[in-house]
Amino acid sequence: MRTLTIAALSLVMGAGCGGRAKQACDRLEKLCGETDEAKSCSRDLPELKDQLGADNYDRMLTCTADANSCPEALGCLAGGVGNMLDKWGDQFEHGLSKVRDHR
Repeated sequence: MRTLTIAALSLVMGAGCGGRAKQACDRLEKLCGETDEAKSCSRDLPELKDQLGADNYDRMLTCTADANSCPEALGCLAGGVGNMLDKWGDQFEHGLSKVRDHR
């Protein structure tokens, strides 16, 4: 489980701490245990807001804060990051098609 926690938090890293983000990180630490990665969550998570988009970020925080198990909390984080990656993928495909359509 620790490996899964570290992997999910690694997705979130690269991202200081507001109230809702702190609640989500505190819940994550309570459910998944005290790890260095969980402790850095409060510092790193808020930096993802711009990349995730406000609505997606809020849904991810609410989901994580309301989670009843470590896997559920990790799923909330992965879902938020997954939504961001879907958006980036759409933008990537749009750019790719703009160039490929002009061959």
